[in-house]
Formats: sequence, structure tokens, C-alpha cells
Amino acid sequence: MIQPRARGLAALLLVLALSTSGTVAAATCAEDPLYHTLDRWLGEWRIVALPDAAPREIGRTVVRTAVGGCAIEEVRQLADGSAQRALGAFDAASRSWRHSWVNSDGDSGVLEMIPAEDTLRITGTIHLRGTGQEVALRSTITPRLDGGFDERLEISTDGGLTFELQPATAYLPVVEPASAEATGAPVSPPAPTPTAEEIPTKETLASAPPPVAAAPSAVRLFSRPKPEAKVRDTAMESPMTVEFELGPLAALPAGSSWRTTELAPYLVEDVSIPMVTAGREERRDKVIVELIVNLLTRSTGAKVDLETTLLADGSAVASAAGENIALGKLIGSHDPEVGRPYRLSFELDSATFAALFAADRRPTIRLTLTVR
Repeated sequence: MIQPRARGLAALLLVLALSTSGTVAAATCAEDPLYHTLDRWLGEWRIVALPDAAPREIGRTVVRTAVGGCAIEEVRQLADGSAQRALGAFDAASRSWRHSWVNSDGDSGVLEMIPAEDTLRITGTIHLRGTGQEVALRSTITPRLDGGFDERLEISTDGGLTFELQPATAYLPVVEPASAEATGAPVSPPAPTPTAEEIPTKETLASAPPPVAAAPSAVRLFSRPKPEAKVRDTAMESPMTVEFELGPLAALPAGSSWRTTELAPYLVEDVSIPMVTAGREERRDKVIVELIVNLLTRSTGAKVDLETTLLADGSAVASAAGENIALGKLIGSHDPEVGRPYRLSFELDSATFAALFAADRRPTIRLTLTVR
């Protein structure tokens, strides 16, 4: 007797299930290490706007496993009353996670998440229900010293030809009150602490590798916003001066580095600073504090001057500068997300360095960027 042709997804799944019956059972998703590449992002997080002296909470999100560990689900509730949800599965062929995303306005899209060591890269396209517009996005999420994560998000409304950097956000772990345990209320597990990773060579540091710690530092901005700019509150007039505290250089192992990405939101004539990396090198009775300032632009004719000063208690300790840096000359060879790393260094005697970082002190870097 001829059976009717099976139709539909349900029938296909049934055929696959029958074809594998009687074979040795494969490891479950929960037992497969490939399905644990997003484990460090599991948990409950506060979403805060940066940079702020006291970060402003703009929402909360919960990231958890689903479907027996074969999927990752994120449920996000924002302070403006809107909600978002994403459900993703691991794609063994591309070794990435593909998430279907939707919000309470009916916007939807598919996002690809690629974990790489401590970093998560996200790309995708969102369809806006109200206007029918397609918005491309790309995002990089990096760990913070406090157990949270920083996000650098860019969007494009012209099919990916140009991207605009969005205001920075951070994900901070939700800390339950101490009394919750006593009352029997559920307590969220602590977010995993980022793993320290040493940078073995000076050449590796120059190419801005993953730092030991991506630490938050309150940024003080000394520049006027550019009124006609498309990106409000983050586009500044040239010259732009910022100050931020250095990380714990004295406590880092030799050859390791510290990084901040909190300058990333600011644009000066289409030039931005995706990240600043700092490290130290000891030479007899001297300590060289090396500063790698990454400069990013899409303008082939861009030239900048870069001045930086090391401050302690408001007084200048050392300074360095670079003039007429031609950012656009080799633009095709630069990483499109982090741009060109530019090296500056301060030479200090060992006693001065020890005094600057004694008792967890954090000297300040003042950085002035002038676009020619």
C-alpha cells in the first residue's frame, strides 16, 4: 500500500526521529561543551547608560538556558515600558548562535552571536514594523572588572554602507539583598568573573589585544557638543578633552594590560576613540607606562593631533604628544571596528610610579584630540 507523502515540519521531524531510533544516544545539549559558550552571559542584569558618574538604569534583562540547554532565551524589560525577547540556538556549522528577536512594538529580526574568548560579537538586521525600514546592527560586548559587561553598538540605515555609534551601555549584575537568603527568596547566581589573560609581548600590546581587565572609569568631558550633529550628546566639537582614571597598573602581572572603552561614544569630526589600553614595562630603575590610543575614522583625509598628560592630584606628572597623525592614509588596512592603534609612553622612575599607584591610587589621564 502506498503511503501518502509526509508534509510539513512536524512530519520531517518524525522521519528524522524514526531514522535514528536504535542508534547509540548522542550527548545532550547540556553535556556538549559547544552549548556552553554563552554561559558567562547567563544571569540577571541591570542595563545602565554610560558614561555617568552614577550610571542611570534604563532596563533589566534575564538571560537563561531553555529547551533542555539547547537554546538561550533573553527577556528584557526597559524603563520606558517596552519589552524585548530573543530565543537562540547554536549553529554547529558556523559555531555561532542565531537568535530570533522581537520587541513589543512588533519590530523583529535575526541576530548572529559569535563568542570569542571573553568577547561577544553580535551582527544582524532588524525590521521596523511601523516604517518597514531595515536597520543593520553590529555590537561588541566585553567584560568589566566588576563582573558586568560593556556594549559598543553601531547601527546602519543604509544597508550597511555606514554605521553610527550609539551611546554606550553596560550590563551590571543584579545583587539581591542579603535578607533574601534568610527569607527563602531565590537569589540570582553571581555573574562569572572575567578571566585574566596575559599579553606576552610588546608587539601584541601595540595591536590592542584583549586586556587583563576592562575596568569602568568615570569620564570627565571638557568639550562642547556639536549642535548640528546627528548623534546627540556624543558628537563633540574639536578639540575634545577628556579625563579618565587609569586602572591598577601596579597590580597587573608584567606584560599585561588594562583597557577602557568608555570614550567610545564620543565623536569628533567623524573621529572616535574605540578604546584606550595601558600597560607598563620595567627597565632597571625606570617604569615605562605605555598608552595605546585607538583612533577610528571613515574619512580618508582625516588628520589629528593627540596630546595626553598623566595627572596626580590635579598636577601634571608627565606628558606625551603626537602631531599630524594621518588616520585616513592607510584606512583600508585598519580594523573597521577598532581603527588604528597609536602608541604614547611616559617614563617614570620606580619610586614615582610606586607613589602614583600606592594604596590603590589611580592617577588620571587627560587626553586632547584635535581634528585638523
